[in-house]
Amino acid sequence: MDTYLEFSRKVEARAGAPERVAAVVERALTAKRPRSRYQVGADAHLLLALGRVLPGRAMDVVLAKSLGSPS
Repeated sequence: MDTYLEFSRKVEARAGAPERVAAVVERALTAKRPRSRYQVGADAHLLLALGRVLPGRAMDVVLAKSLGSPS
């Protein structure tokens, strides 16, 4: 349980500002042709770019290390 709480705190600390997230949600809800996915923040854009060029296992390692998990 302690490991989960620590992981949850790390994810929360890296989350986008609530105002920015709300603005993106509003844009998604009011779009005439909404996209299937929306990104908030530079880190989300970077992760998507990495996901396009890295193999799945390498991406798993990047995500695990960014969240402090053992790879």
